[in-house]
Order: sequence, then structure tokens, then C-alpha cells
Amino acid sequence: SQFRDPAVAQEVQASFHQAVALCRMGGDFQAQRRAYWLALMMSQMWSIQKEYLRQRAVLETASEVLSDPNHRYVVRTELAKAARSLGELDAAEAWLAQCDPEPAILDLDSAYRVTKATVALVKGDGATALALMGQVANQIPFDPSRRLLSCVIRAAALEMTGQGPAAEAELQTAAREHG
Repeated sequence: SQFRDPAVAQEVQASFHQAVALCRMGGDFQAQRRAYWLALMMSQMWSIQKEYLRQRAVLETASEVLSDPNHRYVVRTELAKAARSLGELDAAEAWLAQCDPEPAILDLDSAYRVTKATVALVKGDGATALALMGQVANQIPFDPSRRLLSCVIRAAALEMTGQGPAAEAELQTAAREHG
């Protein structure tokens, strides 16, 4: 990945800190949007490298400076994922509690459902994960970028709730539809 190159990672970090500084000085929408996208990029970079504390620090900084409620929503779901990765399930739930569980925007709804369901799976609560994902594919609409992940989570939840054949069928359907 391009983030494994220390020079690229340093450049992204410097750009993020510059955008954050502009936001703190009352930066315009462009500065806010730049801080948001760079925070997500860095979050992904640190997650891939399993640097969850660094990931959380970037996301917490973004949550402090972003004013757009939709940007803050996504950052909170990312913070919940980082907390889950650290095994801090109470913290993950606390970040999710700051999100509307039924937002009107599909991308936000999908981010919330996927994150909340994965936290439920880690807790061993397949029933909650299944309720969030839907019993069958396409029962609940998902943002296209999260459809495959929703299938995998649904299959795990089905398996966890003792529905092995349905889990296998879900994975076969996912393989056909998503490759």
C-alpha cells in the first residue's frame, strides 16, 4: 500500500495537521472537508497497520474540529470501529450512542448498521447483528460500498444464531453477486 511508504504517510499526516489547524481557526468548508477526508484516509492507514491508538487519536482530533454533523457521524462510527479493534466494546457502544440509529442518509445508516453489528458479533450477540443486517439479503438497503460487508456480517450472524445452512447460502449469494 502507498501508506507503507513513510514519506507518503508523513505527507498525509502533515496535510491533516494543517487542515486541522485551519479548522481550529474557523476554517471554511474546504478546510473542514479536507480534514474529514484526510482523517478517514489516515484512519484506514492506521487500521491496516493495526495502529489502533494512532487511528483513534486522528479520529478524536477530527471529531473535535469538524462542524458538519454528517462528517462527525461518520467519524464517530469510525471511532467505534477503532474501539472495537482495541477490544474496548463499551467505548465502541458509547461512540455509537452519539449517532442517530436511523439516519435518513443511506451512507450514514449503512455505516451505523455495519459498525453496530460487528460490535454485537464481537459480544457474541448474533441476534442483534442479524436484526441490524436483515434476515435475508436486500431486506434492508445498504450503501453499495458496504453491500458485500453486510453479506459477510449477515452470514456470521446467521452462523452464530445456529442457522448454518442459511449462512452458507448467504455466502454463496454474496460470492455470485460480488465476486
